[in-house]
Amino acid sequence: MNLLRKIEQEIVNQLHHNVEDLAGKGRFSGTVLFADKDNILYNQAFGLANEEQGILNSVNTKFDLASMNKMFTSVAIAILEEEKKLSFHDSVSQYIPDFPYKEVTIHHLLTHSSGVGDFFNTKFLEKKATLKKVSDYLPLFVEDKLQFEPGTRFQYSNGGYILLGLIIENLTNLSYFDYINKHIFQPLGMNDTDTCVSDANHGQLAIGYTNFQFDGSFQKEKTDNLSIRSNGSPAGGGYSTVKDLWLFSKGLLENKLMSVKQTKKLITQKEKIYSDEVSIIGYGYGFFVERINDRQIIGHDGGFPGVSNRLDIYPDNEYIFIALSNDDGGGAALTREVRKLLTK
Repeated sequence: MNLLRKIEQEIVNQLHHNVEDLAGKGRFSGTVLFADKDNILYNQAFGLANEEQGILNSVNTKFDLASMNKMFTSVAIAILEEEKKLSFHDSVSQYIPDFPYKEVTIHHLLTHSSGVGDFFNTKFLEKKATLKKVSDYLPLFVEDKLQFEPGTRFQYSNGGYILLGLIIENLTNLSYFDYINKHIFQPLGMNDTDTCVSDANHGQLAIGYTNFQFDGSFQKEKTDNLSIRSNGSPAGGGYSTVKDLWLFSKGLLENKLMSVKQTKKLITQKEKIYSDEVSIIGYGYGFFVERINDRQIIGHDGGFPGVSNRLDIYPDNEYIFIALSNDDGGGAALTREVRKLLTK
């Protein structure tokens, strides 16, 4: 066994110990994958996908992605930009004429620096069953005033990614969902990835279980999250498997969807969020761009009551780590442990 494989085996052994420990303590339910660009090195599932029916999570279980969908939206915009159908610095109103803020650009939306607000509010809960098309989300936030001058700060905005989805639709005459399926999922062989449906019994889709209510308040008894789930959107809520997300990560590393130059635009930091002596957290175009002990990590998380996910790509050595979890915080907790292994 060469030195590299020995190191990888040590990482796998420690990863397995960490995830078994968290699962045994009831702190992780989901599926884990650790790989390089060419080979899956570790892939295991833990916990239950459906507690009522006693269905176990498997390596093929589909999980709600929450905000991880934003990576697909940003890639779709980057494909269109490379095809010269738009520019990152175009005004949003050029493609959505009714949008009132001409100073907001596509760059602002992609980097969460637009001042556009969110749609997770009381109107969302009232309307969620009717949110089928991307345009259905607009009344939830589009009349709100900008929260700050575009380009002056970072503030996470789900509403901004709804607008990006509409730009894709208006430019291509395809629904957002059809476009990303045709231009991202199909070319990469992501056959188990699509728009999340409200019916949690769809195929092998895991049900999320949570101690939190929609407003963030804690409840002692854990319940399923079916009452607060909605269909997917350009901002989040699609579904996928760890293997499909590995294929997506490989596609980025191998520049299968766009040029090396265009991929670099996506994963280069545009906004700085936080820094200390050992870490930097920034945001590119639809991807978090981080450094821990000078090791670069790109990817995205996905969090929602009953959903805790993370995809981390380590470009320097082409390692890929994915945790998809149908509980509160499990994916995030495991990610922290794995980062200690890979950034020391």
